Amino acid sequence: MDFLCKGKVAVECKAISSLGVEQRQQLWNYMRLTNTPIGILYNFAPVKDQCEKYYYDVATKTKITIHAQPGFLARKREVYEILI
Repeated sequence: MDFLCKGKVAVECKAISSLGVEQRQQLWNYMRLTNTPIGILYNFAPVKDQCEKYYYDVATKTKITIHAQPGFLARKREVYEILI
């Protein structure tokens, strides 16, 4: 895990061609082991950045994809709003 913000948001940063199952599973494991309810998987890809957001329900032990979109870096303000 690259960043843990206020104990509620796990941020995993990558710099690879595209996100895959391994990267998603890694973030999921971090969220599950630390009981962190929000996870952000961010890829600073060479061509286009990618961001995926996840919610982990501690009570039911389930993961929900909140949002996944390319080109997220253009809207950095959204990341700050999530972290505050």
